Amino acid sequence: MEGTRRMQKWVAGGIGSVAALAVLSNGAAAATLPGSTSSSTPTLIVSSLLAPLTNSPTSAGPAPAPTAVGQGAPAGSASGAVLRIDPLRTCVSCSQASAGRGGSSAGATPLRLLGHDLAGGTSTTGENGSGAMFVLIANPLIKLALLDWLTAASAGGAHSRTAVADVAVAGGRLASVTVLESQSNASWTPAASHSGAATNGAVANVGQGAVVVVLLHSNSSSNGSGKVYVASINGNEILSSQQTGGGIPINIPGVATIDLLFTRAAGGVGTTGNVAAGGQVSALLGQRGEQVLVFGAATNAGTRAHTTPVEVTRVANHQAVSAVTAARGSAAPTPNTGAALGLAGLLLLGAGAALASGARRRRHV
Repeated sequence: MEGTRRMQKWVAGGIGSVAALAVLSNGAAAATLPGSTSSSTPTLIVSSLLAPLTNSPTSAGPAPAPTAVGQGAPAGSASGAVLRIDPLRTCVSCSQASAGRGGSSAGATPLRLLGHDLAGGTSTTGENGSGAMFVLIANPLIKLALLDWLTAASAGGAHSRTAVADVAVAGGRLASVTVLESQSNASWTPAASHSGAATNGAVANVGQGAVVVVLLHSNSSSNGSGKVYVASINGNEILSSQQTGGGIPINIPGVATIDLLFTRAAGGVGTTGNVAAGGQVSALLGQRGEQVLVFGAATNAGTRAHTTPVEVTRVANHQAVSAVTAARGSAAPTPNTGAALGLAGLLLLGAGAALASGARRRRHV
């Protein structure tokens, strides 16, 4: 019997030690999950560059306060971008507008390079703003402005517009030309919210609408409609998303997925919206989500629902919550998890050693 008890204690000690080592090993592995800078997770270093620009005017903009469905309509939001390259945190002619029960906001960024705004501004409820990086010509006959922007926000709505270049002859009465333009609008009442966004590669207007030529256009509306076309002359569209059947998908295995001239429905809880773009690059080199957007417009809004109140938040500009944001959100608890597992492993290791030591002492007695 004494020999059997010694054997049981040795086995218990061995099991405790093995379990401790296993838990310690798991704790070390947990420390290299997304969110760390370990060389075993190089994709996270790249992913940190893909963080959505939710704190700048180049994205869908600051989210309004969550709105309970039973207390009013959900917030409306709109955003547009002539060019957005998320991995490089670069954007050309990006606009956003949002309006909800908690107020409204608008933002416009003519040019952002590597996370730095070279021009632009934001407005919150009751504020207006405008400006330009360069005003090369300003007289009653001709005005030429580069990287100009405008924002306005009121209690019930918001508007923003930006362009790389604007030329007006006789105040636009004779002719005007706009290059790389984006604009966004949003409005809100307790009953319903609405939003719209549009982008243009170039617009030439002669004689206050007598001749209008538009190149590379996209527009989106929160009523679920959207459109993209390559050109338009006095309203006659050439190569539109309606003509192409909603889009032209191009899949390059292992490299990227490219969508051209597409529109698709979007929305969240109790909301409807639409995304339209001249081009989109996603799954670039295995990355999740969208990396490049060209001539893109997105909207989201809704009406009051007479149901049990639930929290409704604004859908982000990229059709859904970014996978990178989700990864970053889940990364925070990782070090704590690893530390807890490691502590549990040390305790098990100590218990195993104590059992083994006690068994040895009894054997010598």
